[in-house]
Amino acid sequence: MTGSPVPELPDQSAAPAPGPLTITRILLLDPHGHDPILVESITFDDDGIGVVRYRGQDSRILPWEAVIAHAVEPWAGGVIPEWWVDPAHQLPDRPEPSTGNAFAPLPASSDTTGRQLPHADAGALISIQTRTGTYRFLRSGANPYDLAARVAELAVRHQGPAGVSTVTTVAPGRARHYRRADRVDRAVRAERAERAGRDDRAERRADRAERAERTIRTEQAGRADRAGQAERRAAGTNVAVDRSGWQRAHTLFIALAVVVIATVVAVILLQSAGVIHLPFLGSGAQSSLPASTMSS
Repeated sequence: MTGSPVPELPDQSAAPAPGPLTITRILLLDPHGHDPILVESITFDDDGIGVVRYRGQDSRILPWEAVIAHAVEPWAGGVIPEWWVDPAHQLPDRPEPSTGNAFAPLPASSDTTGRQLPHADAGALISIQTRTGTYRFLRSGANPYDLAARVAELAVRHQGPAGVSTVTTVAPGRARHYRRADRVDRAVRAERAERAGRDDRAERRADRAERAERTIRTEQAGRADRAGQAERRAAGTNVAVDRSGWQRAHTLFIALAVVVIATVVAVILLQSAGVIHLPFLGSGAQSSLPASTMSS
């Protein structure tokens, strides 16, 4: 690993002891060719660097005296390079792959084993170099600058100025690449958020339009129902009116018929009694006498 110039540090004897730093759910890439594994936590404290692989397991501590170098740098996100877990590249005296040109893009990861390596989102890369190789820890979403300051406080306390970690362990061109990749990543996230916002607004508009259409259909159905009820009521009123008029006429007709019949019966009786004489009803009692009697 390449280090940046060591800055002048104030006397740490009078400063308060820094507290332990624990990072949970972090991806471990060991120098022995194993597949990357998500470990429970890594802790930096006065005892050294402790790693807990599984929850409930005891911490495996690497003393500060066994740490040759360490660094904290940004990770721009992407597929993990194969050479990070290739034992041939993990010896302390073997330089890491370089492009030869500080301003050239990062080299593509060489897949020497044919295995599928995971994709890790942008965050912080913690590298710890020991006599057996370099252990790397990837934490997506972490701030490398904050982690570098926290780790440096503990490292300087035990290793002096040489324990200062750095976020520029790569060549300047690579640092620019990381910053450029970070800007691109932020732009992509902003575009996705804007697209999601547009989709959400369009969905809300469609929902409002659907609700308005349902309201209109409900109002139209209500108006049609009220109109049908009004028509049925009007038809019922007309039938009632017709029925009441016929009933009145029927009653009058019956009364008139009774009066006529009673009148006819009375006239016939009076005609028979000789009280009245109506030619169209016959001669009554006198018409029954013989003609000789009438002539005499």
